[in-house]
Amino acid sequence: MAAVTQGRTHVTFWHLRGNLPRVLEGYDRDPTQPLAFSPDGMWLATILTNGVQLWPLPGNTATEAPKLLGHEPAVIAVEITFDPIGSYLGLVGVSDSVGIVPVDGGPPRKLEGLSDDSVTTAVAISPSGQLVASAPWRLGPWKLKIWNLETGERRLLDLPEGASFSKMGRSGAVQNLAFSDESTLHSSGVGGVRRWDLATGSHELVFASQPDSLTRMAMAADGRTAVIGEQRVKDAAERRNSVLKLLDLVTGEVRELPAFGEGSHSFVIDGSGTVLATCDDHGIIQVGRVLGETPHLLLGHEGAVTDLAISPNGRWIASRGEDHTLRLWPVPDLDQPPLHTLPHDDLIAKLQSLTNLRAVRDPESSTGWSIEVGPFPGWKEVPEW
Repeated sequence: MAAVTQGRTHVTFWHLRGNLPRVLEGYDRDPTQPLAFSPDGMWLATILTNGVQLWPLPGNTATEAPKLLGHEPAVIAVEITFDPIGSYLGLVGVSDSVGIVPVDGGPPRKLEGLSDDSVTTAVAISPSGQLVASAPWRLGPWKLKIWNLETGERRLLDLPEGASFSKMGRSGAVQNLAFSDESTLHSSGVGGVRRWDLATGSHELVFASQPDSLTRMAMAADGRTAVIGEQRVKDAAERRNSVLKLLDLVTGEVRELPAFGEGSHSFVIDGSGTVLATCDDHGIIQVGRVLGETPHLLLGHEGAVTDLAISPNGRWIASRGEDHTLRLWPVPDLDQPPLHTLPHDDLIAKLQSLTNLRAVRDPESSTGWSIEVGPFPGWKEVPEW
């Protein structure tokens, strides 16, 4: 796409097929609201002040317009997730409330909670879509709650007691929940990762976090592996994780993932469990194979990236940040080396093939350099980043 810009003194070109983010217009610019992709990868859900906004993704032939769904006013959502077949969304609110929002536009409903004083940040939906689980992060009551949407039954399971943190509460404080199957649920938070047998109500520790630490978790769709990040309690406000690890939920085996470095505060994996994306306080998104080499960098946010989601099919990454933008990124070709890892001559040749802008020496400039706009010869080959 080309346009006359800068007071009609320049022609600016945008490459529309490359690995560039789309800033979704109409987002209400609240950097604290959660994100979720539909199971088929056709919709991105965000929370607005007046409902749930469904954004159609490229390839969605049903509609090109966003769709607004109403939600229970009492649910101030801090986390959202689709059921496995994409028929409804589960919303969890800070006041120990869970809402169900049908995607077909049906009336939303609020599941009965326990206490308006509790703070809840985790919600999970079973593979059948029949069970919904949530658990408190702080202030109690310290119960794991499971609702059966077909029968209306609600079960309460006691979270374990143990060494408590002055800031976080008891060791059962839960950050993430994920079902492996209809009778197995995993929780992570203060203390580590715990497996729950819903048939008996029993639980066991799969991974124990370091003292004064909590654990975040992103589970693969097969329910057998998860990426985890440990976080010191004193650093919890910044949400910075140490080196991420790959956890085998069956055997308890742990493997470090040093390629993604330290300091990420959010991470997600795709449905296959093979692609990992992370973000940090500097506006940098990393994406690569879980067990691969150096990840690709997605740059564009100004300031911290506050939340991240990856589509189940591994095609798209959505991010929101402190710059009050919601961005949609195509996942780069992970079979190609990241741009920033190319040898110098290859990097310069690649950059020269992508732009007609050049940095040239300029003694009159305060930096000693200026940008020169040269002739644009067109692309011999359409670039794919």
